[in-house]
Amino acid sequence: MSDPLSLLPFALAARLGHLDGQAVAPLVSAGVTLLQRAAPLVRALSGGRSAVLLTQPPLLLVALAASDGREAVLLDPGARPDALRFQLEVTGARAVFTTAAFVPLLERAWGMPDLAGGAAGSRPVLVLLDDAPRQARVLLPERTMIVDLGSHHGLALEGDREAEGRDEPCVLCWSDSRESALETATRLSHRDVLQRCRTLAVAAPRTGGEAFHPTRPMHTPEGFLAALAPLLAGARSG
Repeated sequence: MSDPLSLLPFALAARLGHLDGQAVAPLVSAGVTLLQRAAPLVRALSGGRSAVLLTQPPLLLVALAASDGREAVLLDPGARPDALRFQLEVTGARAVFTTAAFVPLLERAWGMPDLAGGAAGSRPVLVLLDDAPRQARVLLPERTMIVDLGSHHGLALEGDREAEGRDEPCVLCWSDSRESALETATRLSHRDVLQRCRTLAVAAPRTGGEAFHPTRPMHTPEGFLAALAPLLAGARSG
């Protein structure tokens, strides 16, 4: 059995850091609980990747944990509707973790013609994380499912804190360009992220509990890595 700390969300939770004033471990635990309590989300993810359209870094951790180790497509919150539609279709994302503020943008995107050069697939499930880590809303065609995330049990975070990470896809970062081929996107495995974050931590060491303030957009590879690297040292932000 592989080490659970070889998956990025659990490796971060084990370090007991804080992001924007919120403890990482409960955020990750909320994502795991969401996956356990939302069968429609599990069914959706069984067919492909997840996607993330968020501006709040703590919610990204919930989304990564709820992606169940699958590759998450990090979408640009400033992207055009046609670019979002294209990227969702080409990547085959089956669930989008987002907030209510982005629902109109996604509705506009999905109201456009098929842009990927083939038959349009079914729409992804939308998972709204506005109230995470307390609760989440899963938007289904027939109803809105309210998922309680606040009564979960704590995570069992036992394993090797220096585990090199699974050599499986973790995130895909793509620019806001319809013309960009999927092959040109930046893809990072769990191993890539953990190794690069540790390298960044060595280059700019931080002590546990030290405050930091992520400044670069987390949908970019640089911003994603820069924000997570301090968390592996138990740092705090906010």
